[in-house]
Amino acid sequence: MAQNHAPNPAMPGQVRAVQVLMWIGVAFGVIALVLTLPLLLSPGSAFQAAGVEPPPMGALWGLTILSAIFLVAELILVLRIPRRQASTRTGIIVFFGLSAVVALVNAALSKSFAGGVFSVVVAAVIIGLLMSAPAKEYFSA
Repeated sequence: MAQNHAPNPAMPGQVRAVQVLMWIGVAFGVIALVLTLPLLLSPGSAFQAAGVEPPPMGALWGLTILSAIFLVAELILVLRIPRRQASTRTGIIVFFGLSAVVALVNAALSKSFAGGVFSVVVAAVIIGLLMSAPAKEYFSA
């Protein structure tokens, strides 16, 4: 009984770049969550030391939980890249499209446009890389 075991083609550079950018995003997300923990556990002291009024704790907890959900979703998606499934590519595109919308809304509400623009640019680059022919071919296997 002969079996056809064609070797898997190497991951194209576009997909590798997406994978690297996503791992960087996961690392920064973990750092941000770790740095947010002191604010959640003792909110008054951290804000008093900075001389600013603390935000409502409900909002801070809500944003932290939303960030954790985004972090877990990004981690799951980046771990699924080697599986080469079209649904993974679609999931990453939807995830970063949604991330761009959230970044724009956050930038508009907080008047912090630099962070929002950076997030939108990264999302656009990742989506653009995944729209390339080599990436489509890689995920269609």
